[in-house]
This record gives sequence, structure tokens and C-alpha cells, in this order.
Amino acid sequence: MERYDVINAIIKKNKYKSYLEVGTEHGNTFRAIDIPYKICVDPYKQCEDLTHEMTSDDFFKQNEEKFDIIFVDGMHTEEQATIDIDNSFKVLNENGIIVVHDCLPHCEEFTQLRWNGTVFRSIIDLRYNNPDIEIYVVDTDNGCGVLKRGKQTLYTKVNIELAKTYDYFASDRDQLMNIISPDVFIEKYS
Repeated sequence: MERYDVINAIIKKNKYKSYLEVGTEHGNTFRAIDIPYKICVDPYKQCEDLTHEMTSDDFFKQNEEKFDIIFVDGMHTEEQATIDIDNSFKVLNENGIIVVHDCLPHCEEFTQLRWNGTVFRSIIDLRYNNPDIEIYVVDTDNGCGVLKRGKQTLYTKVNIELAKTYDYFASDRDQLMNIISPDVFIEKYS
């Protein structure tokens, strides 16, 4: 199961009509999304389908639209992923969903920017600090976080700074990241 399969399943189940993609790169995910209205943002035009050639920060400053589903796959740092997630919630329709890519680096080497980066730490921060967001991560395609308004039990087993280390993440990732299997995801969205 690929990231676009996760996104398309959510779109189909919820009959969503609008999609925003943050971080388009070559457009592989964007082109695979089946929805009536879609736009994408990237600071570098590497895809002929790119609709907004600008940083996500600049896009969110000028944007006045709301979206049913938003895919966050921009710069792979904790700081930028957190900003993109926060900004996405501000333009998300009431029953909308945010999908965040690169939440499950499979080894410490993959926490470098050219791979998954430190996006997983943004999810950990939400698991610790926001009881009003329902979060789970589908264990597929480097981890697809699914976020929506709702309720969650906060993760409080250890200090958050320890939880954000790769060693701790690797030792308790299933609970820390609230991981579900692709099969459970398919059951939920079929």
C-alpha cells in the first residue's frame, strides 16, 4: 500500500471533494489522487502539474480556501512538519483529515533529511500535547500519519525529549506512534 492508496481510500470513504498537497516534488502522489479539486504547493517546479510554486509558509499566508484532505510531505524536519501540520489544521474543513508522510523511519540513518528526516518527532509532539486530535500511523510507505479532530489518550510513559530520540522511538514505536497495520486501515476505510 502506497501513500496515495491511503489518501484515496480516505477520500472515497468520506466522499471528499478538495485536496491540498504540501510538498509535491515530482508529482507522483499528486497525479495519483482521485478527487474533483486538487492543488499542490512546492518551492521548486519539478512537476508540470504544480499549481503553487512557493514555500508552504507563503502559501498558507495567502490562502483563503478550506480543504477536506491535506497531504503533508514537505521539508522533512520536525520544525517545518510541525508548522505545516498546524497551518493545515487552520484550513481543514470540520470533518477533514490530514495525512502526514515519513512518520516511521526504519533505521536511524533514515532520520536524515534526504530520507524521512525528523517528521516522526512532530507526531510524537502531538501524541504528548494535544488531546483534541485523533492520531494513528498506518505502517506502510515509511509511515502515513492520519490526523483529525477528535480525542486521544496522551502518551506519557517517558519524558518527551527521551521519546523523541531515535533509540526510544525504535523501542516503543507501536504505542508511541499509535501504529495500525494496513489491514486494519483497509477495514476502517472500506
